[in-house]
Amino acid sequence: MNKFKLVLFICLAVSNVSNAAIISIDWLSKNDNLITQDTVNALEWLDLT
Repeated sequence: MNKFKLVLFICLAVSNVSNAAIISIDWLSKNDNLITQDTVNALEWLDLT
Protein backbone atom coordinates (compact mmCIF):
# COMPACT_ATOMS: atom_id res chain seq x y z
CA MET A 1 0.00 0.00 0.00
CA ASN A 2 2.90 2.36 0.69
CA LYS A 3 4.21 1.91 -2.87
CA PHE A 4 0.78 2.87 -4.20
CA LYS A 5 0.76 6.07 -2.14
CA LEU A 6 4.25 6.95 -3.34
CA VAL A 7 3.35 6.42 -6.99
CA LEU A 8 0.15 8.41 -6.56
CA PHE A 9 2.05 11.28 -4.92
CA ILE A 10 4.64 11.35 -7.73
CA CYS A 11 1.93 11.35 -10.40
CA LEU A 12 0.11 14.23 -8.75
CA ALA A 13 3.32 16.22 -8.25
CA VAL A 14 4.34 15.84 -11.90
CA SER A 15 0.89 16.67 -13.25
CA ASN A 16 0.86 20.04 -11.47
CA VAL A 17 4.15 21.12 -13.06
CA SER A 18 3.10 20.80 -16.70
CA ASN A 19 1.69 23.79 -18.53
CA ALA A 20 1.30 24.70 -22.17
CA ALA A 21 -0.27 27.46 -24.15
CA ILE A 22 -2.17 27.01 -27.38
CA ILE A 23 -1.97 30.13 -29.55
CA SER A 24 -3.10 31.12 -33.04
CA ILE A 25 -0.51 32.51 -35.42
CA ASP A 26 -0.50 33.73 -39.02
CA TRP A 27 0.25 31.46 -41.95
CA LEU A 28 -0.22 33.02 -45.39
CA SER A 29 -1.22 36.59 -44.71
CA LYS A 30 -1.31 39.00 -41.80
CA ASN A 31 -4.13 38.31 -39.28
CA ASP A 32 -5.38 35.10 -40.92
CA ASN A 33 -4.72 33.00 -37.73
CA LEU A 34 -4.65 29.74 -39.69
CA ILE A 35 -2.00 28.02 -37.54
CA THR A 36 -2.58 26.73 -34.01
CA GLN A 37 0.70 26.30 -32.14
CA ASP A 38 1.59 24.51 -28.91
CA THR A 39 4.26 26.60 -27.19
CA VAL A 40 5.84 23.74 -25.23
CA ASN A 41 6.34 21.16 -28.00
CA ALA A 42 6.41 23.66 -30.90
CA LEU A 43 3.78 21.60 -32.70
CA GLU A 44 1.77 23.46 -35.35
CA TRP A 45 -1.64 22.54 -36.77
CA LEU A 46 -3.25 24.04 -39.87
CA ASP A 47 -6.83 25.24 -39.26
CA LEU A 48 -8.96 24.41 -42.30
CA THR A 49 -12.39 25.18 -40.91
